[in-house]
Amino acid sequence: MKVLYSTVCTAMAYTVTGFIQTSVNIRETQLHFGFLKDLGLEKPDFLPDFGSKNDEQEDITFENGINVGDTFPKDALKKFGVNGKKAVVYFYGADDAPSCKKQNAAFDARLSEFKKLGATVVGVRNENGVKESVEAVSQDLIVDENDEIRNLIGIKKDLGLLGGRETFVIGKNGKIEYKFNAQFKPEAHVDNTLDFLSN
Repeated sequence: MKVLYSTVCTAMAYTVTGFIQTSVNIRETQLHFGFLKDLGLEKPDFLPDFGSKNDEQEDITFENGINVGDTFPKDALKKFGVNGKKAVVYFYGADDAPSCKKQNAAFDARLSEFKKLGATVVGVRNENGVKESVEAVSQDLIVDENDEIRNLIGIKKDLGLLGGRETFVIGKNGKIEYKFNAQFKPEAHVDNTLDFLSN
């Protein structure tokens, strides 16, 4: 009976030891490969899954508005086609609104300058803001269905009526480096953002 008890205890000890070793190996793998996510890079398929503290931020809602130093939601960056890239993302109201047309045209006119500075420009508005009759522009314009992303990052309405006009510079690691908010200065979004990128 003593021999059987000893054998069972020994087997249990090996099992626990193996479990602990496996857990350590997983954590080591996360440390080894977790830096890729921090750099905004995708994990190659042949590498094991790894975690990152940023994963827990995907579902956060920025009720008071997303700010410099915060991580922009990764799913949104993927939708915009700029995940892992330096990007300028600006939110505006509608394609045919006079101030929005000025802003779109201003970004378009200086698009080559943004490219030289290594930044991809993306404009974002909701489905109601899409107007097919408006002259096409060169930068990518994305539809934010039901203002899902706008609400997620906490862009508030101005004067309680107008959709907030905000521009963000987002680094390759997904963190916000610069934010500009000015409803009635649409062209200043372009000038100020270029000044930031140039310095």
